[in-house]
Amino acid sequence: STVISVSDPDDEVKTTVRSVIGLLDQGVTASQIAVLYPQQNPYARQLEEHLNDSAICFSGVSSRTIADSMLGRFISSLLNLPDQNLNVKAVLNFLSNCQTRLNVDSPLSAPSTSWSQIAMAAGVTAGLEDWSEKLSRYKEQLLVTAEKERARTGDDDQASLHERKSHELDELLTFVTELNHIVDPKSLPTDWAGLCSWLRQAIERYLGSNDRVGPEKGDFVAVEQVLDQLQNLARVEPTTTLSVFRRSVEAQLEDHNERIGKLGQGVLVGDIRQAWGLNFEHTFILGLAEGIFPTAPRKNGVISDEDRAQLNGALSVSRDVTNDDHRRFLAALSSSNKNTVLFPRGDLRQHKENYPARWLEQMAERMGVPSLNEALMDSRHSWAIHQPSFISGVRNSNFPASSQEFDLASLLDGRDEGQDLATVLLNNTSSFEAGRQLIDSRNSGRFTRFDGNLSGLVNPSTVRTNVLSPTRLKQWVDCPHSYFMRHVLDVDEPESFRHEFRISALIRGSLIHEAADRFFQDQISKGTPPGPNRQYNEHDILLMRQIGMEVATELETQGLVGRPLFWKRDREQLLNDLVGILKFDNQREPRGTVVATELKFGLPDGDFPPLKRKLPSGRTVNFRGSVDRVEKTAAGTLVVVDYKTGKLDSYKQLSPDNPILGGSQLQLPLYAAAANSYLGQDVNETHASYWFTSDSQKWATKGYLVTYDVLDAFDEAIDVIVDGIEGGLFPPKPAPSSSKWTGVGKCVFCDPDALGTREIDEKWKTLSLLDSLHPYIQLRGEDAIASDEQGDDE
Repeated sequence: STVISVSDPDDEVKTTVRSVIGLLDQGVTASQIAVLYPQQNPYARQLEEHLNDSAICFSGVSSRTIADSMLGRFISSLLNLPDQNLNVKAVLNFLSNCQTRLNVDSPLSAPSTSWSQIAMAAGVTAGLEDWSEKLSRYKEQLLVTAEKERARTGDDDQASLHERKSHELDELLTFVTELNHIVDPKSLPTDWAGLCSWLRQAIERYLGSNDRVGPEKGDFVAVEQVLDQLQNLARVEPTTTLSVFRRSVEAQLEDHNERIGKLGQGVLVGDIRQAWGLNFEHTFILGLAEGIFPTAPRKNGVISDEDRAQLNGALSVSRDVTNDDHRRFLAALSSSNKNTVLFPRGDLRQHKENYPARWLEQMAERMGVPSLNEALMDSRHSWAIHQPSFISGVRNSNFPASSQEFDLASLLDGRDEGQDLATVLLNNTSSFEAGRQLIDSRNSGRFTRFDGNLSGLVNPSTVRTNVLSPTRLKQWVDCPHSYFMRHVLDVDEPESFRHEFRISALIRGSLIHEAADRFFQDQISKGTPPGPNRQYNEHDILLMRQIGMEVATELETQGLVGRPLFWKRDREQLLNDLVGILKFDNQREPRGTVVATELKFGLPDGDFPPLKRKLPSGRTVNFRGSVDRVEKTAAGTLVVVDYKTGKLDSYKQLSPDNPILGGSQLQLPLYAAAANSYLGQDVNETHASYWFTSDSQKWATKGYLVTYDVLDAFDEAIDVIVDGIEGGLFPPKPAPSSSKWTGVGKCVFCDPDALGTREIDEKWKTLSLLDSLHPYIQLRGEDAIASDEQGDDE
């Protein structure tokens, strides 16, 4: 016999499969080879997977039971529902276990992932009333948000996304209502035959008829057999409960293993107990470690071994288990002409070290060696092989177990011979090849498709909309890769699905804008538009608070303001901010008479068409947007005001010399151009500013006079941005981390695993030197990092 010491059970299986392939190449018939293991976990599943990957014919009992199958998981989750009162976790578990049909007449599957997100975002807990109430409320929120997105920003993609979600929400509510009727405990049968019939009907409703082909057919047949057997229990016990029925079904499904192949055809794979009375040319025995084989003895807590020993063998003692294992081991050895036994030195799953089975030490003694360890360390003992690692096993193998192992061996040989690994031939379909290309590209100084260089690979008409918005263009400037994920691939940023406790920043801003717009629209309609000398009185302040309360009540009715405990305080703060728009209006400079509020252009309900701008490159682009307030002074100056409810921090550097902050602040020049275009009769000049409307930001303003130089800078920036988008330039450029300790990035698309963006930042130092990205670097105002080595575009 040959003893092989390997690192862990995974390596045992891989080493065995490689050895089996070697025997087959030597002419040994597959049916004359046996692979035996002492326990199913972890050997049965791994052997099945690796032998299938290597296309080796084998026979044995599958490690997979019907309970592990899609059908088994569906049945288990369905049988748990009647006792859960539509608990959201139980329903989502039911949806995720299989592809359920949307409805009886539809072949489409229910969108379980999207439904799970909707249910969690709506804050559903349990009960049909709770599902109905919270989903209906969430639907209103989605539709209102869609309307606001379309009206304020003209972003039809985001608005359509919210509307699609509301449609999916309707389908989810219909699905849950029907599910509640099916699993209602009051309507369930109380006899074996009735419950079996109910389960059959549920399977047909959600999974379709059982006349299937392919690998799933066996599962449906097995379940049908189980239900036929359970129906016969009516002869013994006419009535039963759902709890008893559930336990009976689950026990039958867990005990039902599928047979793979036929005995005598292919390599025999199975438990070591199956080796009794069989003869093989070569046998592999896995798991020769103390605690695995032999198994750890278990002492009986009721009757001790000492008391059992007094009964002259009437009751077994704990050492009998070890003796039985030894007999099985000897029987397996005697059933074969040649044997290979494998010892796993450790188990990475349990983070433990193993000791060789005592029988291996006995074998070493019979071979004249003091210990197995000494034999493994001495190359003169050819019967004892020490395999240090998986890599060592691949290197010393004549026949890799899979195409990936073949590729790995080729790469290792190439490295040893000093070859350029990029020239080593690999399988075209190998994941090694794709991985090698990705790593090589990202480690190089080239700008490749793995770094966001999609030049010539994208259709310019599909990567940008016909009507541009400054907010969307800003996203490309901040991080081109993020723009690509959001607006080209339509990948949404993962939401936090916890129920919101506080009003969100988006809704907070909507309340301020909507209330201020209503107030100034009311003043304009009355023929008393506020001017620079207007002193707002108590009536004006009460009117602003009243309008603010109306908007707040509308949002509260739609469930958009968070929990009542926090909303009471947040509402008062927002109303004070609204009043502050009147109280601190005289602090702004310059000021004029209000001539327009929420001036919309290029939007579905806008008063004006899209704003056209001819860029330096000669292309003409269209813009959309909404200007919060436009005033006109006596001197003929237009004053554009854009409310900001956030922080001033990212606007501190804004000035006439730096009007667009590297392309990240495009609103003021655009809004000034729009106001001048649509309201610019008898206008000398236009001033635009951001007004930070909160006490926390001290009602600060940041703006400038919009001159031709500012508009030229704006047009040049738009040219660079549009050129980059249409040219397929989407490199990752995450914002600096907010934490110097963790390094976690702010861009969820550049740092999806929250492990930091150090590698991306290092690559950016090289990419920033490329000619193709020079306009982008220049736009952002970043100095190229000095380097002796120039990168190449690819």
